[in-house]
Amino acid sequence: MPYKTLKARKKYLKKNKKRFREYKKRYSAEHREEIKKYNFQYKSKHKAELKKKRKKYVLNNLEKIRKATKAWRFKNKEHLKNYEQEYAKKNQSAIKARHRIYHKKNKAKIKMYPSNSPANRMAIHRKFKYGLSHDQFLEKLKIQKKRCAICKRKFYTQCGAPCVDHDHDTNKVRDLLCQHCNRALGLFKEEIICFENAIQYLKKHKEQ
Repeated sequence: MPYKTLKARKKYLKKNKKRFREYKKRYSAEHREEIKKYNFQYKSKHKAELKKKRKKYVLNNLEKIRKATKAWRFKNKEHLKNYEQEYAKKNQSAIKARHRIYHKKNKAKIKMYPSNSPANRMAIHRKFKYGLSHDQFLEKLKIQKKRCAICKRKFYTQCGAPCVDHDHDTNKVRDLLCQHCNRALGLFKEEIICFENAIQYLKKHKEQ
Protein backbone atom coordinates (compact mmCIF):
# COMPACT_ATOMS: atom_id res chain seq x y z
CA MET A 1 0.00 0.00 0.00
CA PRO A 2 1.38 3.46 -0.85
CA TYR A 3 -0.03 5.01 2.35
CA LYS A 4 1.64 4.46 5.70
CA THR A 5 -1.39 5.51 7.74
CA LEU A 6 -5.10 6.07 7.28
CA LYS A 7 -4.52 9.80 7.81
CA ALA A 8 -2.07 9.89 4.89
CA ARG A 9 -4.61 8.08 2.71
CA LYS A 10 -7.32 10.61 3.56
CA LYS A 11 -4.93 13.47 2.86
CA TYR A 12 -4.01 12.00 -0.52
CA LEU A 13 -7.69 11.49 -1.48
CA LYS A 14 -8.52 15.04 -0.45
CA LYS A 15 -5.72 16.42 -2.62
CA ASN A 16 -6.77 14.40 -5.65
CA LYS A 17 -10.53 14.72 -5.24
CA LYS A 18 -11.12 16.22 -8.69
CA ARG A 19 -8.94 13.60 -10.38
CA PHE A 20 -10.78 10.72 -8.66
CA ARG A 21 -14.17 12.21 -9.52
CA GLU A 22 -13.23 12.42 -13.20
CA TYR A 23 -11.89 8.85 -13.14
CA LYS A 24 -15.08 7.61 -11.47
CA LYS A 25 -17.24 9.32 -14.11
CA ARG A 26 -15.15 7.90 -16.94
CA TYR A 27 -15.16 4.39 -15.44
CA SER A 28 -18.94 4.36 -14.86
CA ALA A 29 -19.56 5.59 -18.43
CA GLU A 30 -17.32 2.88 -19.90
CA HIS A 31 -18.65 0.02 -17.72
CA ARG A 32 -22.31 1.10 -17.34
CA GLU A 33 -23.82 -2.26 -18.33
CA GLU A 34 -21.45 -4.26 -16.08
CA ILE A 35 -22.21 -2.01 -13.11
CA LYS A 36 -25.97 -2.33 -13.72
CA LYS A 37 -25.69 -6.12 -13.92
CA TYR A 38 -23.61 -6.32 -10.74
CA ASN A 39 -25.98 -4.01 -8.82
CA PHE A 40 -29.01 -6.04 -9.89
CA GLN A 41 -27.36 -9.33 -8.87
CA TYR A 42 -26.24 -7.91 -5.53
CA LYS A 43 -29.68 -6.47 -4.74
CA SER A 44 -31.49 -9.69 -5.61
CA LYS A 45 -29.04 -11.75 -3.48
CA HIS A 46 -29.19 -9.46 -0.40
CA LYS A 47 -32.82 -8.32 -0.64
CA ALA A 48 -33.81 -9.03 2.97
CA GLU A 49 -30.55 -7.62 4.37
CA LEU A 50 -30.86 -4.39 2.36
CA LYS A 51 -34.52 -4.01 3.40
CA LYS A 52 -33.54 -4.24 7.06
CA LYS A 53 -30.73 -1.71 6.60
CA ARG A 54 -33.04 0.71 4.79
CA LYS A 55 -35.72 0.38 7.46
CA LYS A 56 -33.19 0.99 10.22
CA TYR A 57 -31.77 4.05 8.43
CA VAL A 58 -35.26 5.51 7.86
CA LEU A 59 -36.21 5.05 11.53
CA ASN A 60 -32.97 6.66 12.72
CA ASN A 61 -33.12 9.59 10.28
CA LEU A 62 -36.84 10.24 9.98
CA GLU A 63 -36.70 13.99 10.58
CA LYS A 64 -33.70 14.44 8.27
CA ILE A 65 -35.46 12.53 5.45
CA ARG A 66 -38.65 14.57 5.91
CA LYS A 67 -36.76 17.85 5.71
CA ALA A 68 -34.79 16.76 2.63
CA THR A 69 -37.96 15.50 0.89
CA LYS A 70 -39.82 18.72 1.67
CA ALA A 71 -36.94 20.85 0.37
CA TRP A 72 -36.64 18.76 -2.81
CA ARG A 73 -40.41 18.88 -3.48
CA PHE A 74 -40.41 22.66 -3.00
CA LYS A 75 -37.46 23.08 -5.42
CA ASN A 76 -38.99 20.82 -8.05
CA LYS A 77 -42.63 21.96 -7.77
CA GLU A 78 -43.17 22.45 -11.51
CA HIS A 79 -41.37 19.24 -12.48
CA LEU A 80 -43.49 17.23 -10.01
CA LYS A 81 -46.71 18.85 -11.19
CA ASN A 82 -45.95 18.02 -14.86
CA TYR A 83 -44.86 14.48 -13.97
CA GLU A 84 -48.04 13.82 -11.92
CA GLN A 85 -50.26 15.17 -14.71
CA GLU A 86 -48.51 13.05 -17.35
CA TYR A 87 -48.66 9.95 -15.12
CA ALA A 88 -52.37 10.49 -14.43
CA LYS A 89 -53.10 10.84 -18.17
CA LYS A 90 -51.14 7.71 -19.11
CA ASN A 91 -52.42 5.52 -16.26
CA GLN A 92 -56.00 6.71 -15.84
CA SER A 93 -57.62 3.27 -15.98
CA ALA A 94 -55.04 1.70 -13.63
CA ILE A 95 -55.48 4.50 -11.05
CA LYS A 96 -59.29 4.14 -11.18
CA ALA A 97 -59.01 0.37 -10.73
CA ARG A 98 -56.68 0.83 -7.71
CA HIS A 99 -59.12 3.32 -6.16
CA ARG A 100 -62.07 0.96 -6.70
CA ILE A 101 -60.25 -1.93 -5.02
CA TYR A 102 -59.19 0.27 -2.08
CA HIS A 103 -62.74 1.66 -1.62
CA LYS A 104 -64.25 -1.83 -1.66
CA LYS A 105 -61.79 -3.10 0.95
CA ASN A 106 -61.95 -0.05 3.24
CA LYS A 107 -65.60 1.09 3.08
CA ALA A 108 -66.04 1.33 6.86
CA LYS A 109 -62.68 3.05 7.35
CA ILE A 110 -63.44 5.67 4.65
CA LYS A 111 -66.81 6.48 6.26
CA MET A 112 -64.96 7.33 9.49
CA TYR A 113 -62.63 9.88 7.80
CA PRO A 114 -63.22 13.37 9.27
CA SER A 115 -63.13 14.88 5.75
CA ASN A 116 -66.18 12.81 4.80
CA SER A 117 -68.59 14.71 7.04
CA PRO A 118 -70.50 17.39 5.02
CA ALA A 119 -69.37 20.23 7.35
CA ASN A 120 -65.71 19.25 7.10
CA ARG A 121 -65.96 18.83 3.32
CA MET A 122 -67.30 22.38 3.01
CA ALA A 123 -64.53 23.73 5.29
CA ILE A 124 -61.87 22.01 3.13
CA HIS A 125 -63.54 23.39 -0.04
CA ARG A 126 -63.57 26.98 1.36
CA LYS A 127 -59.90 26.74 2.37
CA PHE A 128 -58.84 25.31 -0.98
CA LYS A 129 -60.92 27.62 -3.23
CA TYR A 130 -60.95 30.92 -1.34
CA GLY A 131 -58.10 30.57 1.20
CA LEU A 132 -60.69 31.09 3.99
CA SER A 133 -60.02 29.04 7.13
CA HIS A 134 -62.85 27.62 9.22
CA ASP A 135 -62.13 30.10 12.06
CA GLN A 136 -62.24 33.06 9.63
CA PHE A 137 -65.54 31.75 8.25
CA LEU A 138 -67.05 31.51 11.75
CA GLU A 139 -65.79 35.02 12.54
CA LYS A 140 -67.51 36.38 9.39
CA LEU A 141 -70.74 34.62 10.39
CA LYS A 142 -70.53 36.23 13.85
CA ILE A 143 -69.90 39.75 12.41
CA GLN A 144 -72.82 39.36 9.99
CA LYS A 145 -75.05 38.00 12.84
CA LYS A 146 -75.64 34.88 10.72
CA ARG A 147 -77.45 36.95 8.08
CA CYS A 148 -76.91 37.49 4.33
CA ALA A 149 -74.97 40.69 3.61
CA ILE A 150 -77.54 41.77 0.96
CA CYS A 151 -81.06 40.54 1.80
CA LYS A 152 -80.41 40.29 5.59
CA ARG A 153 -82.28 36.98 5.87
CA LYS A 154 -81.04 34.44 8.42
CA PHE A 155 -78.81 31.63 7.18
CA TYR A 156 -79.93 27.99 7.59
CA THR A 157 -83.49 28.92 8.75
CA GLN A 158 -84.67 31.46 6.12
CA CYS A 159 -82.26 31.14 3.20
CA GLY A 160 -80.14 27.99 3.39
CA ALA A 161 -76.39 27.67 3.89
CA PRO A 162 -74.08 30.70 3.40
CA CYS A 163 -72.02 31.13 0.21
CA VAL A 164 -68.61 32.78 0.15
CA ASP A 165 -68.75 35.78 -2.19
CA HIS A 166 -65.44 36.77 -3.78
CA ASP A 167 -64.07 39.14 -6.42
CA HIS A 168 -63.51 37.11 -9.60
CA ASP A 169 -60.64 39.34 -10.76
CA THR A 170 -58.59 39.52 -7.54
CA ASN A 171 -60.00 36.37 -5.84
CA LYS A 172 -60.41 38.46 -2.66
CA VAL A 173 -63.13 37.23 -0.26
CA ARG A 174 -65.87 39.82 0.30
CA ASP A 175 -68.79 38.67 2.52
CA LEU A 176 -71.16 35.77 3.07
CA LEU A 177 -74.33 35.74 0.97
CA CYS A 178 -77.36 33.50 0.62
CA GLN A 179 -77.54 31.31 -2.49
CA HIS A 180 -80.15 33.55 -4.19
CA CYS A 181 -78.17 36.79 -3.74
CA ASN A 182 -74.92 35.13 -4.75
CA ARG A 183 -76.56 33.74 -7.89
CA ALA A 184 -78.13 37.11 -8.68
CA LEU A 185 -74.71 38.82 -8.61
CA GLY A 186 -73.40 36.21 -11.03
CA LEU A 187 -76.37 36.47 -13.39
CA PHE A 188 -76.01 40.27 -13.54
CA LYS A 189 -72.24 39.75 -14.12
CA GLU A 190 -71.60 42.13 -11.16
CA GLU A 191 -72.40 45.15 -13.36
CA ILE A 192 -73.76 48.00 -11.20
CA ILE A 193 -75.65 49.55 -14.18
CA CYS A 194 -77.68 46.34 -14.55
CA PHE A 195 -78.72 46.51 -10.88
CA GLU A 196 -79.63 50.21 -11.14
CA ASN A 197 -81.72 49.54 -14.27
CA ALA A 198 -83.43 46.63 -12.51
CA ILE A 199 -84.36 48.88 -9.53
CA GLN A 200 -85.75 51.56 -11.87
CA TYR A 201 -87.67 48.91 -13.81
CA LEU A 202 -89.27 47.47 -10.66
CA LYS A 203 -90.16 50.95 -9.33
CA LYS A 204 -91.73 51.93 -12.66
CA HIS A 205 -93.95 48.83 -12.79
CA LYS A 206 -94.84 49.01 -9.09
CA GLU A 207 -96.15 52.58 -9.51
CA GLN A 208 -98.38 51.49 -12.40
